[in-house]
Amino acid sequence: MKLFKLYSKEEDIVERCKKGDRKAQHQLFTKYSPLLMSVCMRIIAKREEAEEVLSTVFLKVFKSIGGLEPEVPLEAWMRRICINESLNHLRIKRSIFLELDDNHSLYENHSSHNQEDPWAVEEIQKMIERLPLGYRTVFTMVAIEGFNHQEVSELLRIEEYTSRSQLVKARQLLQKQITERNYIVKNERATSI
Repeated sequence: MKLFKLYSKEEDIVERCKKGDRKAQHQLFTKYSPLLMSVCMRIIAKREEAEEVLSTVFLKVFKSIGGLEPEVPLEAWMRRICINESLNHLRIKRSIFLELDDNHSLYENHSSHNQEDPWAVEEIQKMIERLPLGYRTVFTMVAIEGFNHQEVSELLRIEEYTSRSQLVKARQLLQKQITERNYIVKNERATSI
């Protein structure tokens, strides 16, 4: 019963937003801004730029919410707007440059789990943020946001094999960073014993 009330409350907020109710807009912003900010940060990685994009996202949400169909999930709709605005920002501000992989070979990701040293989410996020822009963008869209390579190629206006190549390279760099980190941690433990 509680779940139904929460759903009804969200529907009410959306309906009030469609009528331009500022209080409802504030409630929507308060509820979804942390989620959408994290989406922006994963794609853009610079806080000031991500905040700028987030503002644009909510302006677009409030302007377009009147056309939101009842069967479309609000969160998914807003995420899509957020991803599109983040990518537009990258296109305009930085002119995304994605290198082509000459051999176009796919890389099998062999992840190793270290039971003694669990990864902190922040540490992995920092590794992702250190990836070159093109790698980070494709990795975020495919591995985190769940887009397929065809969707990525259409959104970024690149070839599908370029998307695959960028994902492979991103995974290789992440695996290298993880391997180096594990080596450093193991050496630190060995010298402290």
